[in-house]
Amino acid sequence: MHEGTGQHMQERIQKLHDYRIFSLIVWLVVIFIAIISMPKTSTIVQYFGQPQLTSTSQPAKAQKIKNVWGRDLNGTYTVNAVFNNPKGKLTTNQQIEIARVVAKLQGKQKFYGIKKITTATNTPEAKNQLISKDQSTQIVQLAVTREQGTVRTLSKQLYSQVQTASLKAYVTSPEIINDNNNARIAGYIQIAAIILFIFAMITLGILFQSVAVPIISLITLLISYVTSLSLANNLTYRGNFPYSEYLPLAILLGTIIVGTFELFFIYRRFKINLVEGMEAPAVTSRSMRYVRYPIIAVGVVLTLIFGSFWFLPFSTIRSFSSLALTFIVLTLAILTIPPIFMGMLEENFFWPTADRLKTTERHFWGRLAKFGLWQPIVAVIVVLYLVGPFAYSYRNNLSYSVMDNLTTENQAAKGAKVLAAHFSQGKATPVSVYIKSDKRLDSANALYQIDNLTTKLKSMPGVQSVTSLTQPDGMPVSQNYVSNQLLDLNQDLKGANDKLKSLQSDLKDNRSDLDVNTLKDINDSLTKLATSASELSSDTGSVQSQVSSITSAANQTQQSNSARRTAAYNRQVSALATQLTTIASNVQTLTTEASSSQSSVSSYRSKVESIAKSLKASQTSLKEMTSRFDGIYNYLGKLQASDAAKIYFMTPEQIMTPTFQRTVINNTSQNGKTTMLTVYLKKSADSHETLAITQKLQDQIQTQLQGTSLKKATVAITGQPVVQSEIQSSFERNLPRMILIVVGLMLLGLMIISRSVLQPAFWGATFLLSSLAGLQLAHLTMRFTSGDPQFNWQVIVLAMVPLTALAALQLIPLAIDYRYNEDSLLEWLLPAMSNSGQTLRHTLFISFMAVFGLAFLRFEPLSEIVLIFIFTAIIFNLALPVMVAALGKLTVTLPARKPHFRRHG
Repeated sequence: MHEGTGQHMQERIQKLHDYRIFSLIVWLVVIFIAIISMPKTSTIVQYFGQPQLTSTSQPAKAQKIKNVWGRDLNGTYTVNAVFNNPKGKLTTNQQIEIARVVAKLQGKQKFYGIKKITTATNTPEAKNQLISKDQSTQIVQLAVTREQGTVRTLSKQLYSQVQTASLKAYVTSPEIINDNNNARIAGYIQIAAIILFIFAMITLGILFQSVAVPIISLITLLISYVTSLSLANNLTYRGNFPYSEYLPLAILLGTIIVGTFELFFIYRRFKINLVEGMEAPAVTSRSMRYVRYPIIAVGVVLTLIFGSFWFLPFSTIRSFSSLALTFIVLTLAILTIPPIFMGMLEENFFWPTADRLKTTERHFWGRLAKFGLWQPIVAVIVVLYLVGPFAYSYRNNLSYSVMDNLTTENQAAKGAKVLAAHFSQGKATPVSVYIKSDKRLDSANALYQIDNLTTKLKSMPGVQSVTSLTQPDGMPVSQNYVSNQLLDLNQDLKGANDKLKSLQSDLKDNRSDLDVNTLKDINDSLTKLATSASELSSDTGSVQSQVSSITSAANQTQQSNSARRTAAYNRQVSALATQLTTIASNVQTLTTEASSSQSSVSSYRSKVESIAKSLKASQTSLKEMTSRFDGIYNYLGKLQASDAAKIYFMTPEQIMTPTFQRTVINNTSQNGKTTMLTVYLKKSADSHETLAITQKLQDQIQTQLQGTSLKKATVAITGQPVVQSEIQSSFERNLPRMILIVVGLMLLGLMIISRSVLQPAFWGATFLLSSLAGLQLAHLTMRFTSGDPQFNWQVIVLAMVPLTALAALQLIPLAIDYRYNEDSLLEWLLPAMSNSGQTLRHTLFISFMAVFGLAFLRFEPLSEIVLIFIFTAIIFNLALPVMVAALGKLTVTLPARKPHFRRHG
């Protein structure tokens, strides 16, 4: 009895093994673990979806400087609360409403993580940057800490807080716009997954007219997709692998396209074997054995291609290396899950199909191949003539802006557009220039260099305005320039010179009858004049140092002349002050004696004569000084009007004024050794000129600081235009490498499989030509239908997934057929193309249905991918049989003619 029970148990286990139940159990465990351990995709996209720049990039360096800024602003980012009156200027009541909003935000600063609020009221020196010229729009800038919460949550909270009764209010920043873009993409990915799985079920259901086929296909593809997505998300969340906001969509496309094609191959072979009357136990194994090699070959080639993306340094392209895991999982799922149900259901697998298999000869590819064999050179020329112009005319016309992906209803995008309309195109996305020195930057010399840099950057093409420590409002502060200071000094000189001339007329060298009253008057005048001369001497000393600073930027001759003349004037003024002081002292003494009754007449007379002589000498000196002061006045007037006086110079007293100290606090770090310049561009960050402008900015900053006291300062620039420029530069540098990897490894795989070099090269060239033509046709279609002349740059990377999959799925079976063919090349060409063409309608139908669902989302990047894939599939399937036949024949016929040519040469 025990033996019978054991034998029965063995039979049941063997039956379970035959039905591959253990494989099903393993997959159930895998999918369970994948689901419970998978981080939420929308969260991963939100935190890790943006392209990661290298640590040596300018934005990364700038962030390091900003993180140690101090003043409680470490780790903050700027959010603009934009208040706009669409009807015109802001009214008094509306300004009161804005003030109330600011007061409300100040009361909740801690709750929202607001470290600083900048308004036109508390920062009047930056008023022009916060209120538009038409006075219809006002900005309140909020410095918000990143530790308070997610950008998404905080932006929603702040948006609700800034709303007013009579104004349009928005909350915007590059961080908010990027986050909104990520949220929108994540939402579309979820919808796209549902649509594509439904379309995959419909496709296979239509092709095989079965109930079980779409259900089993859904199970297979869903298990593969969820497992692959869980692996990718966990690698990023736990292993810090690179990630892209489009990576989940790439995994979805790879799973659906490759999975649907391979399931079609399996089911088709299984149905053929059933029709041939193969015994039930062997039909599943025989079917899987037939398709195993091409499925594994496709999986291995795609795994190697996308796995090689890991060696590219650009994070977005590198993130697509996770697709290597996707194709490994998909290959395992395709080879193990469908056979479970095929073995269980056998003939019922295709229920309720009445006619088990309809076989109809398809001759389209055969006719195209015959044309290629008939006139190979003409056939190649025709293909190149029809397809070549589209491929050749493709231009890299890509957009790097996320604004294009947002709807017109997005409040952050609206706010950015309001800033662009009322300030400048680049107002919402400024460029920040950080300068970090080893010395304080609020000294006269450092301020002079910063102002020179500010002025130079403002003069650059493409720059709208620049704000800095010396120009907080984006405009020069006139009282801080030497020209203005010289104007004030000239006015003092003119007043002193007028006094000299007045005193000169009062002093007469022939007066010896000076009485007490006259002496008192003279004494008062001389005392005032001596005081004025002393002040003038001090002022002239200051002028001397200022002129020295001014002419340091001028040529050596001007510097020497200016310094020498100013020093001479200073000596003369000092001598005059001393002489006048001495005379005034003598007159004071004489006046005192004249008033005293004890004074002797002879002594008084003697002193009067002495003073008269002194006055006579002073009058002579006054004549000379009057003439010289006229020279000083004229010289300084010319200097004040010259370019040499248009120099920023602040005295220690000016630096310590409350107004300038407030500017120092707003524009320098806590230790005073780091400052920031804000550059507003004339055009938005998505302009084609952005890369060139940001590069010129960096070059200009380096050039301007060379040879100055800031030549050793650390300089870094950041901002959305700079980030986009870094992305563009990295992408354009790595795109050719990515294409080279895809083409190179695909050709290598085809050559290894086919054991041929020339034929796979022809096939690969045909596909590459078809892809470029498809890309251009998609671009022209989008431009015609939507008016948008640009593709999103990530579309190119994302489109690489379905295009590479299509090439592998169509060319690898062709390579296998070529390898195991025993006929000659010429004998193989026509039958091979005719046999491959039998599934052409199925191939195109699956291709269209696999991606067509994305078009229903009305999301431009996805629509662009659909068009690229469909156009490429059509062109490739029309060109491939012609080119394979024509070029295949030429490789045989041309070498055979060479001896003939030699004999007749």
